[in-house]
Amino acid sequence: MKSLACLALLAATALLSGCVTRGYKLADKSVPPAVPLNLTNAPPASVSAGPQSETAAESLAAPASAASATPAVTLSTVIVYHGPGSWKREAYWDEYVVSIRNPAAVPLVVTAARLHDGKNEPLPPGDHPWKLEKLSKTWWESNALRQTGTYFALGVGTAAGFGAAWAAAWGTMWGGTVSGGVATAGAVGTAAFVALPVLAGGTFYMNVRRKHQVEAEFTRRRLVLPLRLVPGQTVQGSLFFRVTPSPQRLVFSSHADDTPPRDTTIELLSLAGLHLKAPAPVAPATAAVSPGKPAPR
Repeated sequence: MKSLACLALLAATALLSGCVTRGYKLADKSVPPAVPLNLTNAPPASVSAGPQSETAAESLAAPASAASATPAVTLSTVIVYHGPGSWKREAYWDEYVVSIRNPAAVPLVVTAARLHDGKNEPLPPGDHPWKLEKLSKTWWESNALRQTGTYFALGVGTAAGFGAAWAAAWGTMWGGTVSGGVATAGAVGTAAFVALPVLAGGTFYMNVRRKHQVEAEFTRRRLVLPLRLVPGQTVQGSLFFRVTPSPQRLVFSSHADDTPPRDTTIELLSLAGLHLKAPAPVAPATAAVSPGKPAPR
């Protein structure tokens, strides 16, 4: 009876101390706000027969013809795992918050977006939080964990302009303790077994509730493509990509009327160190000195 009561107490304690599944927990209110980047369209690196890029200055020029019209895009910030602006406690994705404006005199349709990773491979944004998390975790386990000591580090890195703000403080959102005076084994056992169904039901309800909260916030923030913009219209939203170390560029494809698609590119040089672990400092070489003898000059 005594051992049964102890097991019941341990089960109750576990339920009380871990009400919400880790993957469904929202970020603590102490997380600092997102750090602004405000990167805009970059000029094309070269001229080719394929989709053309346009500079921010050109995109702001008015009026633009349908054949040359492209959106003016600003990357406001990037929110990463345990980074400033995080709204989910453990978000296994990179959130690119963008603003897209149509400076042309004709409607524009932004058809697609893609993030080019460190190997210059284009990645599409995700449209579902749990599918994206699964994809991100699978990629990370296959490509990053075995290299953590020398290469990748989730949610950190040297990003120009971001500085020390990447370090965010995290607190415990849910939890509790089992407290009270001295009780007999029989009393503890009875109380625990009466409480267990209630705690289990509460845990299930809390998990469902928090899961729906994450899904709703993901949907609210997500920028849905294709997107049609009337002249002068501005739309803001987030593109969610799997965890992507050292991204190179963010590219948007768009067109006006029946014209061929054109690419609008934001270069990501300031994010070259994202998710990269800084190399360990190399200790300076010193000459060996024998005890009792002065160092050589």
